[in-house]
Amino acid sequence: MIQKIKKIIKLLMLRTPVVHLNITYSNPNERFLGHNVMVTGGSSGIGLAIAKAFLSEGARVLICARNQKGLDEVAGKINSDHLYTMPLDISKVDYMEQNICKAIEIMGSIDIFINAAGVSAYCGDIMTEEMYDYICDINQKGLFYMNKYEGDYMQSHGIKGKIINLTSKAGERIGFDPYTLSKWGANSITRGNARRLAPYHINVNGIAPGRVPTNITAELQSHKNSDNVYTENHATQRFTMPEEVAQTALFLASGAANNIVGQIIVMDGGSYN
Repeated sequence: MIQKIKKIIKLLMLRTPVVHLNITYSNPNERFLGHNVMVTGGSSGIGLAIAKAFLSEGARVLICARNQKGLDEVAGKINSDHLYTMPLDISKVDYMEQNICKAIEIMGSIDIFINAAGVSAYCGDIMTEEMYDYICDINQKGLFYMNKYEGDYMQSHGIKGKIINLTSKAGERIGFDPYTLSKWGANSITRGNARRLAPYHINVNGIAPGRVPTNITAELQSHKNSDNVYTENHATQRFTMPEEVAQTALFLASGAANNIVGQIIVMDGGSYN
């Protein structure tokens, strides 16, 4: 009887295809192993926090900024074999395409682009043409062409990648000033490019922080290196910190966000304005 049962089992095994499943796991700090990331505005503030976050999770990261001295200082402090630097002024649109090509040459390929470069008003009359050009050339025109060339590159090379734009809460409110205008434009660029590139499995999304103590916001300088994160402008009564924005960027760049398209994630602590 036992021999008969064994024979039946053997016949069943011959008729039933055997499926092998290989399951692999990545530690949380290895999510981005094998990924190449380019971060504009990467030498300070939110951009630097994002660059550090990707490095901590195994990515190779190219940080770009206008100031070579700032890039050198960051490279010296981080001291990582996975960190690369390149000077880049995104307001210089005539050189944009060749700079993207240079970045790709440095990295070999790029599958995640973080556009964190941005400016706010410096001291002076915010309504002058000079101020308008200064703000909009970087926050809007520069961002537009970065998105164009990044998307064109990934599309032409069959790269299913990510583009993440740092916009602002200002792009969600009404205002008659160059900065607010530039951030409305940044949100539109994000949503429009997302629709353009979604059929090629290239995800474009944005993060719109509220008040974050970084070097571009003059009135928040005293909070940049302080333990006090209190602000009356957020319902949570605290600032959004660069590291929190960085973690949101990691999520949007991960496989968990592969079907999120053209969204602007506002991080403003329930801002009142």
